[in-house]
Amino acid sequence: MRNVRAVGHVAWWVFVVSALFTYFAQNTAIGLPRRYADYLPEDGFDQGNTFAMLMLAAAIVVVIATIGEAMLGKRWEPGILTVGAPLLGGLLIVVVAMGGFGGYRFDLWVLFVLTLAGVAIREGWSRALAPTRLDD
Repeated sequence: MRNVRAVGHVAWWVFVVSALFTYFAQNTAIGLPRRYADYLPEDGFDQGNTFAMLMLAAAIVVVIATIGEAMLGKRWEPGILTVGAPLLGGLLIVVVAMGGFGGYRFDLWVLFVLTLAGVAIREGWSRALAPTRLDD
């Protein structure tokens, strides 16, 4: 259980950080008039795609690790929360990586709060409330 949980923690933080870098790589010219944006060394599209792929790979590892952790726990009630918490928190982080939802772009402060909420949901369950041993 300890190893699976450790893999999940590392993958979660790779997911969160790559999501934030996805957002920033794709929005490097925010606030700059078009005449200045042309002088940026790169438009961020390639970098954004690389970070997005890293984010996806880390998300897959997080889901696999949480499913493994839930199966090792042998109880379905905490198992559902063990899988659900990172999915819900991750959904908020994906909204941040996209900069908004649908066609609506969120203010940077809203993205900040969504990031904190996503991290708090996953970390609150994983580090404070999830069973810590197989027999819990």
